[in-house]
Amino acid sequence: MSVKNLLVNLCLGASLLGSSYAHAASPRSVCVFDPIGRSGDVFVNAQDMSSDFLSTGVSFNLKLYLNEQKAKQDFKQGLCDGVIITGLQAREFNRFAAAIEAPGIIKNYSNLEQILGVMASSKAAKYMRQGNVEIAGVYPAGAIYMIINKRSRATPRGLGGMRMINIDNSELINSFAQKVGASTVSGTTDNFAKIFKQGKVDITFAPMAILSAMELDKAIQYEGGILDTPIALLTLQLVINADRFPAGFGQQAREISLSQYERVLKVSRDAEAAVPTELWIKSVQDQDIWARIALSVRKEMMKKNYYHPKMIKILDKFRCGTDRLLEGC
Repeated sequence: MSVKNLLVNLCLGASLLGSSYAHAASPRSVCVFDPIGRSGDVFVNAQDMSSDFLSTGVSFNLKLYLNEQKAKQDFKQGLCDGVIITGLQAREFNRFAAAIEAPGIIKNYSNLEQILGVMASSKAAKYMRQGNVEIAGVYPAGAIYMIINKRSRATPRGLGGMRMINIDNSELINSFAQKVGASTVSGTTDNFAKIFKQGKVDITFAPMAILSAMELDKAIQYEGGILDTPIALLTLQLVINADRFPAGFGQQAREISLSQYERVLKVSRDAEAAVPTELWIKSVQDQDIWARIALSVRKEMMKKNYYHPKMIKILDKFRCGTDRLLEGC
């Protein structure tokens, strides 16, 4: 090889390496929904997540959204390379990952970690991507509890005739409301607390991490309370346009997200422990009834193709593995 050709090849190689490095180093824009704002646990955890992912060669440029629908729409329109939203909203992109939020199907945080381990495995990778959209991480956001303004009505039969918030006109919440005889009032993930505090609904749902920040605790301090049986477990999901990330990033990201499980979950554990004892409503005598209602809702949603049947089957194995006497096992 002549000296001239050697120099040309070296320059070309350096140019390609430089281009590759610039591509890897270019920050990816990620829309982050956090109803609390920059000081909220979601956005703070997203900043930590951004640091976690530096090992993959990808950096994030985080964009805060107080409106979850707006964050999702901007992602769909290509204005963000990725988006962090609740599993409820991520269902539009992936029914497999969203099934983890099915009512009453996960009994505790230990089971949740095991299930997230399954989802982060390479065997599940084909289910985590649909077209160009991929679920690159699933994070625990705490149990969802029913918050009610009249604690004396906090029984399956007592909810009849009460008004229940329905986030984005969810079929899931509609089904639950019908089964307990409640009516629904439309709301969103960013205004449901305001609607409840204004007395426009009697029942809302939330993880305890936002109870105090949204002053829901003040709204129930006299007559209301929080049912101590979780309705479901909430997750935050990192949804990406896979074509805008390096090959293999989704799998790497899911494995990294799993390694941060305890760190992220600590927010929810601490928040639940901080709830004043007098706000909890004991539901031991009604737990079997709540379980039957949850099972009935899940079956109805499965008939409507709401969740991926493969994931529901996996979840049922975990649920029934702990107690074969549970409803539906």
